[in-house]
Amino acid sequence: MSSNGGDDKSSSTSPSIPASAPVGGLTFTEPPQTKTSYYKVAPDNAITFGWNLTSLYSTPDSLTFDAVHTDSDNTYTMGSVGGGESTFEWDPYKYHTENNSPPLVYETYQLRVYDKNGPSAAPAPGTFMPNTNIRFALYKPQSYTPLDEWVCPNCSSAVRSLPLASVAWVVTLSLVLFSGYSVLRGVGGGAGGRR
Repeated sequence: MSSNGGDDKSSSTSPSIPASAPVGGLTFTEPPQTKTSYYKVAPDNAITFGWNLTSLYSTPDSLTFDAVHTDSDNTYTMGSVGGGESTFEWDPYKYHTENNSPPLVYETYQLRVYDKNGPSAAPAPGTFMPNTNIRFALYKPQSYTPLDEWVCPNCSSAVRSLPLASVAWVVTLSLVLFSGYSVLRGVGGGAGGRR
């Protein structure tokens, strides 16, 4: 029937997207988007990202996750999941030990999520727009030090660490106060004082 102008339902598998449709994407449910989350890089300490897909007319085949270092723009491909998934788990410790170039740094990253159209795809009605709304930081835990073995590296040098300007200010103030007291005492108790 398609040869005479009828509709052939098998000719198209993607839905018709109206031009007025909003741009699709995802909204993160985990971690919160309002602040930077800090994650420890340690064995068995995976990070879970959760989301809901919004305003999509068709579900992406897959979603790819990258961690982009905010200072150097180094990109670390974290992995991919099927487009119908709503969580992604990443183990930065395992990634750090199994991938050696470039090594993870213990600083802030921006999470970048995109579909087959790539991380710089232009927004289009009803289709997935790349998301960079999540920032997170990685840190390396320090080894435990018992209290009786702990030494404060800056405590014993507290006097030495005072800035020279602070010491000069205290000495100047002391001289002014002492001189003022001496002048007032001399005026009140000297020959020109009360009778």
